[in-house]
Amino acid sequence: MPGYYSSRDFGIANGHPLLRVVFIDSNQLEPGDLDKQIRFAEDAFFF
Repeated sequence: MPGYYSSRDFGIANGHPLLRVVFIDSNQLEPGDLDKQIRFAEDAFFF
């Protein structure tokens, strides 16, 4: 993975990805990381 959080898009239709895969590494959790992970996942699905 390129970082603790990343996403990758596959295919494009009408200017939006057909599939977006979100990767979250939860092995190295520290205080506050859960909030960061939730924010990243939410932001990944808003265009």
